[in-house]
Amino acid sequence: MSLDGTTLGGRTPERGGRSDAGGDGTIIPFTRPVIRVETGQRPAAVRAAESALIAVGGVYRQGERLVRIARIDADTDSGGVRRAAGSLIITAVTQHWLSHALARIADWETLDKRGELRVIDPPVPVARELLALSGEWRLPVLRGIVTAPTLRTDGSLLDCEGYDARSGLYMDFGGLEYPAINPTPSVQEAREALRALADLLSECAFVGGAQSPSASAMLATIITATVRRALDIAPVLAVTAKQASSGKTALAHIIARILTGREAAVIPLDQEAAELGRRLLGVLLAGDPVLCLDNAVSPVDSAALCAALTSESYQDRIIRSSTMARVSTAVTMIITGNGLRLVGDLTTRALGCALDTGLDRPQERTYQRDIAAFIAEHRARLVQAALTIPLAYLSAGAPALPVRPSRFHQWDRLVRLPLIWLACADPMETQVALEDADPEREKLRVLLATWMATCGERGVTVAALMRAAAQQEALREALLGIGSDGTGRLNALRIGNYLAERVGQVVDGLQISDAGRDSHSKTRCYRIAARAAPASG
Repeated sequence: MSLDGTTLGGRTPERGGRSDAGGDGTIIPFTRPVIRVETGQRPAAVRAAESALIAVGGVYRQGERLVRIARIDADTDSGGVRRAAGSLIITAVTQHWLSHALARIADWETLDKRGELRVIDPPVPVARELLALSGEWRLPVLRGIVTAPTLRTDGSLLDCEGYDARSGLYMDFGGLEYPAINPTPSVQEAREALRALADLLSECAFVGGAQSPSASAMLATIITATVRRALDIAPVLAVTAKQASSGKTALAHIIARILTGREAAVIPLDQEAAELGRRLLGVLLAGDPVLCLDNAVSPVDSAALCAALTSESYQDRIIRSSTMARVSTAVTMIITGNGLRLVGDLTTRALGCALDTGLDRPQERTYQRDIAAFIAEHRARLVQAALTIPLAYLSAGAPALPVRPSRFHQWDRLVRLPLIWLACADPMETQVALEDADPEREKLRVLLATWMATCGERGVTVAALMRAAAQQEALREALLGIGSDGTGRLNALRIGNYLAERVGQVVDGLQISDAGRDSHSKTRCYRIAARAAPASG
């Protein structure tokens, strides 16, 4: 018996049953308890109720709330997130649901005024108080849902359904049987696995072709999704194309279909930054494994995304609530857009994937393969292939490679280096194009170039720079791009703050630096100097 909606089958035993709460996928027996509610002894009844839930399984802790696992039965658009029918989600345990669950898993009784036992429903205060015991629960911690075999953080293989106490993950393969996965595959098996994934993507219109960094970035994201729960943080895949209908969103759904058998959860990128942060929190709370941030129509500049991509946890206010929540960021994210541009720090947290069909009307392109049907037929083998590549690299001793580490160190070890080891292009090479397309970086590039041409390498104050701009239109236009007062005039304070924030940054070999204070005005001076840009990666 289980309360997660996936194994109960509608039957409730009268005085006994079975539970998958052993943590290793095995079925263990349990005895249906009798819980007596006595005056002044409610805490004992609450703890007895919790013990019954632990024995049965299906109710878990997630931060400061109790949760359960549910499968949605229809396509939904809730809280600004679209999900496909059949998707597994983590949902909060409500008081009414908990009262019903307690009635299903235990017999409840009390003494009446004559001292005789009588059967009762679970008292509402018991459910309410159990929900309120945040920080005191003994129920197991749920760190996420996994819909395919994966790796634990220690690199060990996790391929048995049910709750895994070591990782805090709940495994539900949705009836799909996976072949045995070799935990120590050979390099030859890794090459065969890579060919299987490359064949899957053979009709994708990657700029540069099947051996390009864009293709490698897509391969990396497939593997990332498969091992995401073994990683602390991972980059987002930024998919761009010159035209609509080039297959951008399809790439996100390919990744999700391999992992879950269904399309990715989708958040349209058409809302304000605050709304995006709260919707992102909703996805993380629900445990969606793959998220598509779809159809960006303007440069993407999101502090929420930056935070989620460089931290193991994320915090924000729950939608339609005043409650703050902190949750794991273990989701694989894909951003799509025509002419997609990322802003600032987001470019260092992303892989780029450029598509170009070479057609005037990409929507009329014909394909040899129904990709959704192909994945549905071969999904188990595709997951096996995605896991074989990192496992083979680890089995070979994780050989050192002459590449500069990225900011994603665990991801380097389980995803990036295994692909480079198999002679794929380095997916991190795609960051150069993302940085070049960054509109903020372009503003700084123009400013540094015109500043150098006008003032050379001597130190100047903001006031002196503005005076020089009065004589040089190109420099004035560059300064207006970073320090306008909104009426077409330069604002010294905004320019000064902008320069102070970018001291040390290098663009195209030019670097802005602090040149001390002017001897007369005592104000800060800045200068531009030629510097070698740091190696990419």
